[in-house]
Amino acid sequence: MVKKKKLDNKDQPLLFHAMKEAEDELLNTEKTEEMFTEIEKTYHCTITRKDKALFYLIATNKYTCEELANKVYPNRKDYKSIRSDFSKGLGHYLELHFELELEDEYVAITSLVRILKNRGFYFNRSTIEQDEKFVNILGKRYSENFQLEGESISRNIINNQTSSD
Repeated sequence: MVKKKKLDNKDQPLLFHAMKEAEDELLNTEKTEEMFTEIEKTYHCTITRKDKALFYLIATNKYTCEELANKVYPNRKDYKSIRSDFSKGLGHYLELHFELELEDEYVAITSLVRILKNRGFYFNRSTIEQDEKFVNILGKRYSENFQLEGESISRNIINNQTSSD
């Protein structure tokens, strides 16, 4: 298992914020980082911080291509080439990694979220809500039990004091 890399907010602000946004949209960033490591080892390539940041921002499904280009490549005038840059770069390695063989299956900016959801890269919101409800129930039971135990202990003390008098 690959340890989750801690990102320093000062050293990698774009990647740090992109990962945070993706986590807020329930993307499993730990599984994603493991995938990046596996791709780098298997295909002897380096996935840059900008490529990772672009990936995470795409995974949020919040931004247009123009907004993505402005965030990741602020000095670039032409945002239209971002689609082909992604498809020829990281998108190509993702296709190999996911073993997409059909002509109509390819990893592009518009299809990335669908592919990641189909491959289990997002946490299930209903499962998280169920877990939160379970934790709340346990918390309530603990406090209820504590109150009941406290009341019975108080009764025992009072009973012991009255019987010893």
